[in-house]
Amino acid sequence: MNVDKIVCPISGKRVSVNVPRLNALVVIGFTAAYLLSNEVWIIGFLVLDFTLRGCGLEKFSLVARLSNYMDKIVFPGNKNMIDVSPKIFAARLGLMVTFFVVAFHLMGIGQIAQILASMLVLFAFLECFLNFCVGCWVFTLFVKPFYSVEPLE
Repeated sequence: MNVDKIVCPISGKRVSVNVPRLNALVVIGFTAAYLLSNEVWIIGFLVLDFTLRGCGLEKFSLVARLSNYMDKIVFPGNKNMIDVSPKIFAARLGLMVTFFVVAFHLMGIGQIAQILASMLVLFAFLECFLNFCVGCWVFTLFVKPFYSVEPLE
């Protein structure tokens, strides 16, 4: 498949450019805590939080609320905004990964849970520090090919 341009879903709803990166930083912290402690409730919390953000209910998400608060404190007066839809899609991917981490952990297949959690840290690191959205690549390569945009007549 030839990828000439990375495409992300668009909604028109905007969020500070820093909030998703701060969300990713918090996810790195929680996931690292899981990897170090092997306490599954930590990833269970992320399952709940990704569910809220993936359903557009970020006002109930503790991670999103913390990130919005940090954005106002650390970057006061920031006017750089981005579309929120790609980040909702990425939250849904995060939900899938964390769900499987919990599932494999509870099934006693800790090595796979650890690998998936490590992948989550990598993806969150790319978002947080390099502003590289893995979700946009996933959308472009695996979702977009199944949608055709036909003009309305």
